[in-house]
Amino acid sequence: RQVVLYGLRGGVVHGPVGRPRRVALPGRPYRVAIAPDGARLAYTGEDAIVRVIDVATGAVQWQTSPGGAYSLLGVGFVDASTVVVTTACRVLRLDLRRPAAAPVPVGAVLCDEADPGGTLGEARPFGPTHWYRPPTTGLTARLLDVATGREHELPWTHDADVVVADDGAVVCAGQRYYKRPDVLCARPGDAPTVVIPGVPRSLALSADGHTLAALIEGADGTASLLVADPTTGGAPVELGTTDDRRIAIVGRDVITSRGPANGATVWRLDAGYRAAILPGDEIEYAVAAPAGDGLLMPTARGAGEVFRIVRLTAPAPTRRPGR
Repeated sequence: RQVVLYGLRGGVVHGPVGRPRRVALPGRPYRVAIAPDGARLAYTGEDAIVRVIDVATGAVQWQTSPGGAYSLLGVGFVDASTVVVTTACRVLRLDLRRPAAAPVPVGAVLCDEADPGGTLGEARPFGPTHWYRPPTTGLTARLLDVATGREHELPWTHDADVVVADDGAVVCAGQRYYKRPDVLCARPGDAPTVVIPGVPRSLALSADGHTLAALIEGADGTASLLVADPTTGGAPVELGTTDDRRIAIVGRDVITSRGPANGATVWRLDAGYRAAILPGDEIEYAVAAPAGDGLLMPTARGAGEVFRIVRLTAPAPTRRPGR
């Protein structure tokens, strides 16, 4: 119901109704999270400070400098009053009902932040309660349950792209940079299985963990778009071939894009066909539009981005050859 557009000049809060309203975000925001009730924003800044602000007034309700470079800070909401902050080495939980209390460490402290050579790299949120901590060379990726403090090592994801369901119940990985075959998935603590065979060019997992999509490299330079449900073990389904290189999932829609001037294709899984082929610049990612059946897509344009809302109403299906 709410989208925040942010960049070097601050932030814009776009509510569910009315005109977009600007809320100043000092410190040049890098990562932004919205509370479930929409009343607060938490964000990291280029000044390496994490702030929580009141959307209605713009007032800073809490801030801290937990250490590390701004690019190594992550932030997210567990619920409307609980914020999780990650640094290169630590995960901290803050209770906004007690803003004077110090943040509580969650899970292990994995390195010494005072030693630049010892940092793990960026911690990435994938859901309100689970965080993925990608490694640097030679270290093992980990999935942290911020509610319990339990961490799972994921040795089979070494040097791989990793995607995680919002509830942390499914993890998938593919080694596209090393051109190693197969997209693997597993529940934390279980042995991985091959869900989509072949060398992945890119992959994405839906928020509920039931739809895995991958662009699998072909011998002719194109890629086959395959989807599968990693929770059932069923055979993957091929939707078609494309030259695209990026992939995202929003709800039941898979979006692929190549760029810089090839636009994007929306593959509607419920309808079983390509819903739209959008000309224009490269689509970097897509999220659900704040007001109904559509997608909000930022497109690269020169030194900045242009945001567009694409309505997916009832497009004519694209027939596949031989059908």
